[in-house]
Parts: sequence; C-alpha cells; structure tokens
Amino acid sequence: MVDPQRPRRVWSAAARGLGWFPTGPAAESAVRGALANLTGRAWAQDPLVRTDALRRLHGCAEAVRGGRQVPPYLDALADALDAVGLGSDAARLSWVAAMDSVRHGRHEPHRWERLARLCEAAPGRLPPEAYLSVDGARPHVGAALLAAARTLRVRETAESGQLALALVRAGGHGTHWDTTWRTELDALRAHGDSDTAMGALLVDPDGRG
Repeated sequence: MVDPQRPRRVWSAAARGLGWFPTGPAAESAVRGALANLTGRAWAQDPLVRTDALRRLHGCAEAVRGGRQVPPYLDALADALDAVGLGSDAARLSWVAAMDSVRHGRHEPHRWERLARLCEAAPGRLPPEAYLSVDGARPHVGAALLAAARTLRVRETAESGQLALALVRAGGHGTHWDTTWRTELDALRAHGDSDTAMGALLVDPDGRG
C-alpha cells in the first residue's frame, strides 16, 4: 500500500483489503505506520509524490464503508485524511465511526466533535440523512444517541444543529417520541441557528401533519 514502486492496481487492491484487515496490536501498528508514511509523503514538495500519497489515502477511505463493525484504526485514518486536507473523506469516516459507536451503545464525544468541526468547515460535507440507521429503542443505543445529539446541539452552529436534528428525529421515531426526545426536540426549537430551529418546529411528534 505504501511502496511507491507498486502500480496503482496493486496498492488499490491493498487499500480495499483494509476493510477486512485483521485486528490486534500488531495489525493496528502496521496500519498506523503505513498511514504515517503516506501522511508524510502527502506533504512532500514533489507534486508527483504528494499526489500519489493523496490518491492512496483516498483509496484507503474508499475501502471503509458502514454496515459492519468498523476497524479499530478508523480514527487514525480519519485523522490522517483530515491532516492532509481530504476533509470530505475524513467527514464521511467520522460519521461512520460515530454511528458505529452509537450502534454499540457507546458515546464517543471526540468522534462527534471531529465530524461537527469538519462539517462546519464545509457544509457540503454533511452526511445524507438516508444513511442514518439506528435502533434507538434499545436503551443503551438510545442513551448514546441522545448524548451525541446533545454534544452537537450545544455547539450552536448551523451544521452541528442539522446533525443534532437528524439524530433527534431518529431517536424520536425509534421510541414513538417519548418524553426524553420531545424535550430534546423542544431544545432544538430554541436553537441559535434559524434553519435548525425551523426544522425542529416542522417535526410533528404526534403525526398531525
């Protein structure tokens, strides 16, 4: 994946294999070493070296998709992408990582804060709500989802507000809008971003249209 002498078809295949890379300290150390190597080359003065490294890092990002337990090195990859300016890739992987944590009943504030920061830098990085799939009716999952929504809401930015609203919709629908989610929806209706506040006002928990 990092050998500059390898042709594209070889390193591309290696990058795709990251999605099934084994776990464990040795494997994670190898991946982190490869990412550090590529990150360093992505800042090279030689434009050919820099472009090659950026393409390889982008290929690594493309290899990771949601829908399965994410690899343990995902945060390192997202940080590497962010560091070299591949913000869209970093935002997508931050979303995958953050939602994976929620689905396993864990609230990882640093993942949500990184996602919010990346989206605030470029609103086009906001993830499509269609990719939001979570069973908020499960107590531990619902608690993690609620904590994430609150982490985003208190940032008081337009992008974090939209992300929080998407999570609140999911949590509300998953619990038939119990009191906890109605309270969080009310908080978003008073959000400092007018689009977030209006979007929350348009949500009808009682289904009256």
